[in-house]
Amino acid sequence: MLCGGEIALNTGKGAIAELAEIKSFSKKMLADTKGLLLYGAGAWGKLVLETLQSWILEDNRLKSKGIHIVFIDRLKEFSGFEGISIKKKEFIKEYPNYDVLICAPSAYTEILEELKIMRGDRLDHVFDIIEILRQPEPKTYVNIHDCLDGDVLLEKYEYYRNRKQIGEDILSGSNGKGAVLPFLGISVTERCSLNCEKCIAMVPYYANPQNFNFDDMQLALNRLVDSVDKILEVSFVGGEVFMNKEFYKYLEWAISKRKIRSISVLTNATILPDQRMIDLLKHKKVVFGIDDYGILSSKRDNLIALAKKHNIKYYILYNECWQDIGTLERKHYSVEKKNAIFRCCSFKDCNLFLKGKVYRCQHEAHLENLGICKNSETDYLDLAIENNLVEIRKKLEKLITKTEALEACDFCNDITQNMFRIPVAEQKKR
Repeated sequence: MLCGGEIALNTGKGAIAELAEIKSFSKKMLADTKGLLLYGAGAWGKLVLETLQSWILEDNRLKSKGIHIVFIDRLKEFSGFEGISIKKKEFIKEYPNYDVLICAPSAYTEILEELKIMRGDRLDHVFDIIEILRQPEPKTYVNIHDCLDGDVLLEKYEYYRNRKQIGEDILSGSNGKGAVLPFLGISVTERCSLNCEKCIAMVPYYANPQNFNFDDMQLALNRLVDSVDKILEVSFVGGEVFMNKEFYKYLEWAISKRKIRSISVLTNATILPDQRMIDLLKHKKVVFGIDDYGILSSKRDNLIALAKKHNIKYYILYNECWQDIGTLERKHYSVEKKNAIFRCCSFKDCNLFLKGKVYRCQHEAHLENLGICKNSETDYLDLAIENNLVEIRKKLEKLITKTEALEACDFCNDITQNMFRIPVAEQKKR
C-alpha cells in the first residue's frame, strides 16, 4: 500500500513565513542550475526525477550540459531510480551551489529547518515542486502518483506540505480549507489467492478468512465520508480484492462519492476481473495497481493487456523488497522506545477501514481483528457505534494527528535501528 509517512514537528510562525518565500522550480531554471539535489527518494521524488529527465531530453542544450542529479534521503542510502545514487542529508554540504528540490512534502518544514542550518543561505537555492506537478511527465508507472492528473497531485502535495506547518491538522478545518482526510484504505476481504508469509494483512493467520459484505459496511462508510469535506485517496485492499464477489459494490459506492478525489484498486495479479468490474475500472477517478510478484502473479500480462484495451489507468508495482513489520509477540518496549518507533514508522498514516473501524495502520488493524492485540480506544474510531457526524469528525482528527505510540507498536520490529528488508512474497505452506 502506498501512503506517505509523516514526522511530528513543533513548528512556529517563522517556519510558515519561510515557506511562503520558497519558490517553485520551473523548466526554465534548468538552464542556470549547477546541479540538482532531490530531497526525498520516494514516490514524489521519482515523479520529479522523471519529469526533469523528460524536460532535459527535449532540449539539446540541456542534454549537452549534463546536469548532475542526486537523491537525498534520511533513511535510504543505495542505488536509486534508474541508477541515480541516494545520499544521506550530510551530503548536501558537499554541493553548496546545487539547487535543492523538496520532494518529501510530509516532512517539508523539518527539511527546511535542516537546510537552513546546513546551507546558511536563507534557502535561496531551495525550491518546492509545485510547477513540476502541474504537468508531470512520468516515464514509468509504478505508483498511483504516476497516474493522477495534475490537479489531484497538487491537492495531495499541498495537504502534506502544509499539514504540520499550520500547527494543527487541516482536518480541523480551522485554516478555512475544510476537513481533509488524505488517505483511507478500505479492506474488503480477509481472503487471498496467495499465502505470503510476511503479508502486512497477516493473511496466513486467518484460519477462516471472510469476505466483508458491502451492505454491512455501507452505513459506517457513509458516516465517515459524511463527516469530512474531502478524501484525497481511497485504496481498496485485501487479501485479494477480486476474491470478494461483492467488490463491485464497494467500487460503485466510491465512484459515486463526490468527496472522494481518487481511487486505487490493488491486485496481486492472480485473478481476472469480470466485465462489470472492467467497466468500473475505466472510470476517470480509478487507478488500477497491479503487483508483480514474478511467477506468482500469473495473470500480470493478461491484466496489462486488459488495461490497455479498455483505457484503464494502471501501474505495475515492482517490489525490490518488503519490510518485515513485526511478529505476533509483544516486545515489551519502554514507552519512549514505542514512541520513537511510531515516529519513524512509514505505515502510521496508512489509515485503514476494517469491519466498521478506522485504524492508523494495517498491522494494528489486523492484530486486533485476529484477537492478538487489544487496542486502546484512542487508537481507532468505531463507526458502528458513533453516529454523530460532529463527534466522528472530532475523533477522526484526534486519531490521525495522534503522536503517541499505538498499543500495536509493541509488536513491531525496532525500525529506528533497522529497516528489516526481506524477500518479496515468500509463500508460507498452508
